[in-house]
Amino acid sequence: MEEFIVTAALVCASISLLLILFNLAVRVSFGTRPLEFDREKLGVIIAIALVGFIFYVQYTGLFIAGSAERGGSLTSAFWVLLNIDALFIIYYGSCRESKYFKLNLLLWVLSFIQRGWFAFLFFVVALESFRAIRKRQVTTGKLALVILFLASYPILDLAKIYVRVSEFVEPSMAMSYIAEGLAASGFKLTESLADSTEKIIARLQVVSHAQAIADNAPYFQQLVSNGGITPFWKEGVLGIILDRQLGNQHPPETPQALASFIAPALDSSWNVNPSLVGWLIVHAESFPATLLFLAWLGALSIFFAQLIDQNASFRDMVWFIWLVFLVPGWIAQFVSFVLALATFYFLASLTRLRWLPAPRSLHRPARPPGEPR
Repeated sequence: MEEFIVTAALVCASISLLLILFNLAVRVSFGTRPLEFDREKLGVIIAIALVGFIFYVQYTGLFIAGSAERGGSLTSAFWVLLNIDALFIIYYGSCRESKYFKLNLLLWVLSFIQRGWFAFLFFVVALESFRAIRKRQVTTGKLALVILFLASYPILDLAKIYVRVSEFVEPSMAMSYIAEGLAASGFKLTESLADSTEKIIARLQVVSHAQAIADNAPYFQQLVSNGGITPFWKEGVLGIILDRQLGNQHPPETPQALASFIAPALDSSWNVNPSLVGWLIVHAESFPATLLFLAWLGALSIFFAQLIDQNASFRDMVWFIWLVFLVPGWIAQFVSFVLALATFYFLASLTRLRWLPAPRSLHRPARPPGEPR
C-alpha cells in the first residue's frame, strides 16, 4: 500500500511539474513571430486531406482502431507521416473561427467514426470546454450537454465495438446492435453517468500501470538492455523509419512491452500506457538522457506552436496534448504531434504562395440592379 501511495504521489508530481514547465516554456521567446497565413486556403487543404484519407481507409480497410496494420505501402506511409488526426487538432486550435472549420469538423468526425476512434469526441468536448471557459460562456445548457455526453458513453462504446468488428458499417445494423446491447445491460441514465465517469477516469490507468512497472522494474530494464524494448529515443514514427532504412527490426516500444506483459494476447497498445513515471523507470539506465530527450520534444512543440499561433486557445490545445500524451507516457504519440506541428507550419506556409488560388465563395454575390444575366 505504501508503494502504491508513493507511485500515485509521483504521478501527481509529474502532472504538476509538467504544468509548471509548460507555463514557463510558453513565456520563453524564441525570437519568432506567428506566421501570417490564409486560413481559408488552409481550410481547403485540410478538407482535401480529410476526404482523401476517408476514401483511402474505405478502400483499404487500414487505420482501423484496434489494429496496428498499416499496409507497408508508400501511400500508407504518407498517411502515417501526415497524421490527419493530429493535424486537425492543431487546425482546431488555430482556425476554430475560420470559414471552413465546421465543414472540416464534420469530415473529421466522419473519419474517426469510420475508423472506430470514438475517443476523439472527448477531444472535441475538451477543446470546446476550454474555449467556453476562456470566453466566460459556460452556461447551464452547455453543462447539461456535457453531462448528457458523458451519460451516452455506453452508446458510444457499443458503436465503437460495432465499427471495429464489422467489415462493412450499415447504419440500420449498427442501430440494432446498439439497441440490443443497451437492452442487455439494462441501460439507465443515472447509472450510465456514474459508470461512464468511472470508465473515463480509469481509462488512463496511469497509477496502476506505473505501479506494475515499478514492481517489475528489473524485468523491463533487462528487456531494454537485451534489445527487447526500443531505445527511448527511437520511439515513434521516426524510429520506425530509421530501423526500416537500416534493415533492422523495430523492437516493441514501451507501451507494447507493457501490454504484452499484462495481456500477452493483446494486439493493440493504444490503451495500455506506461505513464511518464513508468516510462522513466523502464529507461532508468539512460537517465538523465531521457529527461533531456523529453525537454527537447517539449521545446520543439513550443517552438513550432509559437511559429503557428500565440493566442490563448492555441496554447490550451498544446497543453491538452502535453497532458494527454506525456502524462500517460505515450511518447511516440507526442513525437507524432511534434511532427504534425511542423507539417501544419509547412502547409500554412503554402497558403502564402501567389500561385495557390484563393477559394471561391460558396455563395455568389448579388448582381447590381440592371446588370444583364
